[in-house]
Amino acid sequence: MKLLKINYIRYGAYSIFLLLACVFILKEAKIVLAPLVVSILLSFVLNPALEKINHFVKNRLASTIILLLVLFSLISGVLSLLTIQILSFYEDFPDISEQMVIVTKSVEELLEDNLGIRNVKVNEKLDNATETFLNSGTNFFGTVLDNIGDFLVYLSIVPIYVFFLLYYKTNIINYVKKILTPLKIKASPVIKEVSIIIQDYLKGMMIVMLILAVLNSLSLLILGVPYAIVLGVITALFTIVPYIGVIVGGLLVLSVSLFTQGDPETLYYILVMFGVIQFIEGNFLTPKIVGDKININPMLAILALLIGEQLWGIVGMVIALPITAVILIIIKNINKETFYPKGEELLKL
Repeated sequence: MKLLKINYIRYGAYSIFLLLACVFILKEAKIVLAPLVVSILLSFVLNPALEKINHFVKNRLASTIILLLVLFSLISGVLSLLTIQILSFYEDFPDISEQMVIVTKSVEELLEDNLGIRNVKVNEKLDNATETFLNSGTNFFGTVLDNIGDFLVYLSIVPIYVFFLLYYKTNIINYVKKILTPLKIKASPVIKEVSIIIQDYLKGMMIVMLILAVLNSLSLLILGVPYAIVLGVITALFTIVPYIGVIVGGLLVLSVSLFTQGDPETLYYILVMFGVIQFIEGNFLTPKIVGDKININPMLAILALLIGEQLWGIVGMVIALPITAVILIIIKNINKETFYPKGEELLKL
């Protein structure tokens, strides 16, 4: 019994050490591993399209090249459109800064005239908040420039990874089966389940984000909000981050509208617009298109998002839920006796 307890403690220590080692590797090798994981998820989504193209072309190499060229053309078109508005926002940022100072002064006067609040500390806090926002805006563009190198690495590595993952799909699956066999995991059902979940979830989310991008952009254009298209797309992309994304996207649009137009009535209409669109998304789009493909406890989902953000930033948050779902599937299919042998087998550890 004493040996049994000692071996459980030893197993626990090994597990903790292995976990810490994995965290260290994931953090330090981010620039290599993050694009690889993103590429693996993309390859699951793109594989059905590749099989359809290959059905007509009858050549997997040619089919893979055609698929990636079409995808690259679509992404390039979208990025070109967004880049124009982002550069326009960057050029207008000094004017936006001036408008924010004016809005802050107006709020101070409103507090003093209508509510009788004339407090130096309140004014100082408003001024500090304004300065913080302006500095954060400047830092944002600085951060974007600093991370252009990382973005270029992603842009160059991901297509290469995706190409090889799609082209050598059969060889990779056979290799994964060899790895899973010693763990007494039935590889084929696991790979099939993982493939279905990732494909359904990511394809569903992409469709939802596309619909939201169109709805957001059209609504903001109708309301006359500057940079409507880029804001509509960004807020739609934020929805892939559950719970937090909607709030961040909404605050971004409200802030830009406030500091470019300064019209309270427009802010009201934006709030109504977001409320209606989020109602449609939460009650119709996501349940019908995505469903509950990834059935993860909300607390575990939030924890996964936080860990993903700490390890790999925004990319980590985006892929946190599908990766967590894959891990849960593997754990569910592991034969417990592989890690928890009974009786004499445990004493031999």
